[in-house]
Amino acid sequence: MRRYLVVLEYDGTQFHGSQVQRLQRTVQGEVEAALERLDGAPVRTVFAGRTDAGVHAQGQVVGFDLGRERNPAELAAALSGLMPGDVAAKAAAVVPAGFSPRYWAEARRYRYRLLLARVRAPLRERYAFRVGAEIDPEPMRKAAERYRGQHDFGAFGRPPQGTSTVRTLTRLDLEVRDDALDVVVEGDAFLRRMVRRLIGTLVDVGRGRTDWREAASAVDDPQNNAVGPALPAQGLTLEGVAYGRERLGLGTGRWWSSEPLVAGTDVTLARGVRK
Repeated sequence: MRRYLVVLEYDGTQFHGSQVQRLQRTVQGEVEAALERLDGAPVRTVFAGRTDAGVHAQGQVVGFDLGRERNPAELAAALSGLMPGDVAAKAAAVVPAGFSPRYWAEARRYRYRLLLARVRAPLRERYAFRVGAEIDPEPMRKAAERYRGQHDFGAFGRPPQGTSTVRTLTRLDLEVRDDALDVVVEGDAFLRRMVRRLIGTLVDVGRGRTDWREAASAVDDPQNNAVGPALPAQGLTLEGVAYGRERLGLGTGRWWSSEPLVAGTDVTLARGVRK
């Protein structure tokens, strides 16, 4: 048996989330169906993290075992060919037998796209949420600064398992350009719907509906009622998941799944590292 890491990109619009669910179309369901056709037997996969219905991914990571060894580049190409057009395998590599996409992850990065235009933009709104032009990013940045670091984010969501709602945000930045505003969130892990509630709270601050000081105090009180609504799923993309290259057997330093696995190679690897 060989353990494989595969990087997935998908348009979440027509998926009922990433995690397999009975009688629902999911990303995991499509991946496992393709792997079964490829390997001739059921293959169980593990994802780096769950994405909700409608959420997109640029660098989702999945791990699984195959009974027959395959060239990573050929594996990625074959998987993409067997899956529908809204999901693709971007890269693959052989990794150590104990590799866990979830528990080996050191960080995760999300991007939420906001459109500031007053007029509808049907082509862009598939991957963004239009909030209109009346939004001030300065108080949003003040609240965002307070959210960075380790806090109890219980006011923003529920843990996927366990009871702790303490999380660490290493990055929460606003990127403004023309008629768009992107919010980039990076941290060790996230509560369910935490990112979309964080952005919803910041949008309320930017619109003047909530004072930034009141919004910032949400990390001091899990029962805080200043938290905004979870914004629609289509604006959110899982950009990447970070791992230590040395632990994966892929060199040194940190690797983000939105980057090539080996510096200087094509996105889909021509080779894997065996352990």
